[in-house]
Amino acid sequence: MRTRKALLLAGFLLTGTHVAFAQQVETGAKVSEPVARRTALAAVRGGTVEKFELEREDGKLIYSYDIKVAGKDGIEEVHIDAITGRMLSKDHESAADEAKEADEVGESDEAGEANEAGEADEAAESDEVSDAALQHEARITEWSARRSALAAVTGGTVKKFELEREGGKLLYSYDIKVAGKSGIDEVQIDAMTGELLSNMHETPADEAKEADEDMAALQREAKITEVAARRTALAAVPGGTVEKFELEREDGKLLYSYDIKVAGKVGIEEVHVDALTGLILSNEHESPEAEAKEGDGSK
Repeated sequence: MRTRKALLLAGFLLTGTHVAFAQQVETGAKVSEPVARRTALAAVRGGTVEKFELEREDGKLIYSYDIKVAGKDGIEEVHIDAITGRMLSKDHESAADEAKEADEVGESDEAGEANEAGEADEAAESDEVSDAALQHEARITEWSARRSALAAVTGGTVKKFELEREGGKLLYSYDIKVAGKSGIDEVQIDAMTGELLSNMHETPADEAKEADEDMAALQREAKITEVAARRTALAAVPGGTVEKFELEREDGKLLYSYDIKVAGKVGIEEVHVDALTGLILSNEHESPEAEAKEGDGSK
């Protein structure tokens, strides 16, 4: 399991039962561990939880599960958002990957903490405080707001959502796609009252125009150039070539996302670089199946 800063709480399997999270309320988790566990196990058929943690990663409070499938090499690592209950990621780690990480834990922990001190810590803390403040202020849960948004768009699927403040109002904004229908429906739900604030259809032309405007705003905000971020991403994947990249905001953090292909290796490496600090946020392998699933919008 990848090493992360600020481990909040860890639990391990003991005689077939998991350790209860007595401090769940103190950590800020809104989703209980049993609920998060069911979601994680639903994503890995035939799996058994070997280890789990409640931790904060990149400013987001998550449950992280190591799930073992009998007869299958390695483990499946599944992340569940402890605020919304949404599955954030599902990655396979081979036995070799696990062994390599275990060997590198001590050295990487000390070096990483030293190198990331100062500006990086301040930036992460700022993102964390900002996201946590909005979530704490909201009186309507994301799941409740999502139900209201989907009720307004028959047959729709949420492609993207964000908790944000717009015009002085705290709201959930959803991009909802209806199969066979051009464009998307953008639905906004009041995060304080649950009221439907707006439901607007955007054509592909509208989306393209908005994307251009959003990109220009993101580029003005970024402190790290794309060229510098690209060098950092490629340094993390020896022999790789960038196939696709994007400047985007994910979970409240501005980042460069790179799809990097290594000749002769199946799948791609997806590397995220912080657009404010230049630090690598994640480096994950995606199989062709995972790529196809993500392309279908079901990730």
